[in-house]
Amino acid sequence: MSKDHGAIVNIIKRGVWFQGLPPEAIDKLAARATTRSFDPHQFLYMLGEVPDHIFCIVEGSVRISLSSSNGQQFMLALLYQDYWFGESAIAGNESRVLEVWAETDAEILLIPGTTVKAVASDFPVIYKNLFLEHVNRTRLVYEVLAGMLFYPLKARLAGRLLFLLKHHGVPHKDGIALNLKVNQMDFAHMSMGSRQRVNKAFREWVRAGVIDKQRNNYIVKDVEALKQATELEGS
Repeated sequence: MSKDHGAIVNIIKRGVWFQGLPPEAIDKLAARATTRSFDPHQFLYMLGEVPDHIFCIVEGSVRISLSSSNGQQFMLALLYQDYWFGESAIAGNESRVLEVWAETDAEILLIPGTTVKAVASDFPVIYKNLFLEHVNRTRLVYEVLAGMLFYPLKARLAGRLLFLLKHHGVPHKDGIALNLKVNQMDFAHMSMGSRQRVNKAFREWVRAGVIDKQRNNYIVKDVEALKQATELEGS
């Protein structure tokens, strides 16, 4: 369902990229913004496309991934409500190096990159905000990269599970439930491991009482044990 102008204004005002903008600048962005619904597994954009819009998740969640020419995939993150992305539409006309698709039913706000650049030319605070946000996101990417380079699979897997729990965990009578449908192939993509080794790690955690797994639903019963697993030195 499309949002009215007032609702779109509020979404933009909450955005970290647009802090410090006066009402007239927010109104200019909102006037050109549209909302669009996406079905699960529907692409917002694909590898190699030239960007022309920025995006904000209004409802639902989306997946951001790196893909190789031979079909290999590494899932960087699952994005959630009020997350803005697609800043390459502001920076230039280079093709995208990432691909994003809806993980669930999702409603997405889109603003043309040309509109954002026009507003930013009058209010350069947008570029300051983008820079600060980019620094924070780059730090998170470096943390993921460090995990891939220096930590064994089980530690990487524990780290990605804890990250998902931070953003998608809900209280459960036995601990914290991951309120997100993620299968073992997804975890393999997130941790750069094989599905077989991921399955082995989860079986060990189930036997140790660290987690309880019901199909693709995960309940973490011992968060401290999972945190300790991020420091394991053996795979």
